[in-house]
Order: sequence, then structure tokens, then C-alpha cells
Amino acid sequence: MKTLLRTVLSFAFLVLLAACAGTQQISRTPAPAASPVTATKTTDTDAYIARVEAIARRRGVQVLWVNRP
Repeated sequence: MKTLLRTVLSFAFLVLLAACAGTQQISRTPAPAASPVTATKTTDTDAYIARVEAIARRRGVQVLWVNRP
């Protein structure tokens, strides 16, 4: 009985140890270059914010931007 228990516990320990081993490989490719921020995107975002705030003012609501679009 002790031999069986010791074998089962050893096997369980090895399974848990194997589960902790990482299986992801390190990427050797360089990261893609970040795309430059264009003035059009900033202009579109600013126009959207202005439009939302104008509608909110007409309705008597105050807009609090937590995360700007």
C-alpha cells in the first residue's frame, strides 16, 4: 500500500511539475514598427469630441471624458 501511495504521489508531483513548464517559444522576429500618428486621425477625434460636447451642451448634460476616443 505504501509503495502504491508513494508511486501515485510521485506521478502526481511530476505531472504538476510538467504543467508548470512553459510551452511558448520565444519569438525571434522583430516587433512590427509602430505606425505614425497622422494628423487626420487627430482631427477626426477632435471633431468627434467637439460634436459630442456640443450635443451634450444643448441637452444640458456635462460630459466627463474618462478615456478619450
